[in-house]
Amino acid sequence: LPLNEVAQLVNGGLRVWQPDGRLVQTVDAAHAGAVTSIALSRDGLRLATAGADGLLRLWTAADLKPLGEPLQGHKGTVSRLVFLADGRGIASVGADDTLRLWDLRSGGAGRVLWQHSNNVLAVGASPDGRWIAAAGMGDQLRLWDTTDERAEPRVLSPGRRAGFVAYDLVWHLMFSADGKQLASMTNDGRLRLWDLATGQVSAESPRAPTGLNRAVAAYLPRDDAYRVVQ
Repeated sequence: LPLNEVAQLVNGGLRVWQPDGRLVQTVDAAHAGAVTSIALSRDGLRLATAGADGLLRLWTAADLKPLGEPLQGHKGTVSRLVFLADGRGIASVGADDTLRLWDLRSGGAGRVLWQHSNNVLAVGASPDGRWIAAAGMGDQLRLWDTTDERAEPRVLSPGRRAGFVAYDLVWHLMFSADGKQLASMTNDGRLRLWDLATGQVSAESPRAPTGLNRAVAAYLPRDDAYRVVQ
């Protein structure tokens, strides 16, 4: 996708819009049901989409042509997906409470990295491709080292830090450009910055105003500042 175009998810289809409101690309039936997540590969050549139909699909970013067969494995809605840095893999989480890692070279049902007990809703991948982060309901985030399949996940927990409770839902995760911090956004609109060297929360925003409980945290690319958008 050119930098001046934006992809939007509408009723199971894809729409690509210019900032001036001009519609430039349309796919009417990308998924059976809602499209729940979209990701662009680092080289800008491919889009990945996830849907309420439990499928992941790949598309050419230039003209939204399908690439290969849909990826099947999740049971129920796929909540989020993200490309790994090298573009050869995708991590996804879904309503079946699993975190799955997909090898795009071989296909298949996706390797289950984590079977949670409840609500895995967020996933992120570090810029260097080493770490995958996932979280859902509760006060812990987990990190997997993709270079060591046998390693247990690293658990990040704020402990008794004020404002973080066991029933928080983590909606979004994003690594900083240098890979040293991880931003998490919970259902109450709080943004937390995690120092990955110490595993602790280094900064925390106030609770968001009503209506911002599903805001998105995004790092700015040059200085690792962050911005919260609705």
